[in-house]
Amino acid sequence: MAGPWVVRYPSRMTTPRDPLFAGYRYPAELISYAVWLYFRFPLSLCMVEEILAARGISVTHETIRQWGLKFGREFANRIRQRTSAWGGKRALRQCLLTCPFVLFTAAVCDGS
Repeated sequence: MAGPWVVRYPSRMTTPRDPLFAGYRYPAELISYAVWLYFRFPLSLCMVEEILAARGISVTHETIRQWGLKFGREFANRIRQRTSAWGGKRALRQCLLTCPFVLFTAAVCDGS
């Protein structure tokens, strides 16, 4: 019989495991979401912990920090691979627009 410290997830919530997440207590979606929140937005570890707690997930900020150290580089590499499939870096050109007393600089992305 399982004790109160064992978390069981219904089978409909689990997905095939990525080998990167093998051996972790939480599902890959949750780890990915926590690391994404931390790196995507200017949030502290405690703020990410509070966001997850509001959704009923009990994770310490130290756990989120360790996830960030372990998975952050891997996520960045996967995003970089995805963007290279789109054609690599997009060229930016700067256009100078002059108004009577103000000089504006606008960056325009080619190909969008």
